[in-house]
Amino acid sequence: MDNKLKILSDWEEMGDSHVASSKETPLREDAFEMDDQLKIELDCQTFQRNHARIGIGFSR
Repeated sequence: MDNKLKILSDWEEMGDSHVASSKETPLREDAFEMDDQLKIELDCQTFQRNHARIGIGFSR
């Protein structure tokens, strides 16, 4: 069986019955220490700063 077909077959066989397919995660260890609202506010500030830097303005 072609390797791509084998991977697809294994993936389809696993379906929704897997708990985790990897021990690694992109989440940082401190991902849940900060309040969600604070994360949103900080992201908005960063977004606005970055866009202001390249000349995109925002109306309020």
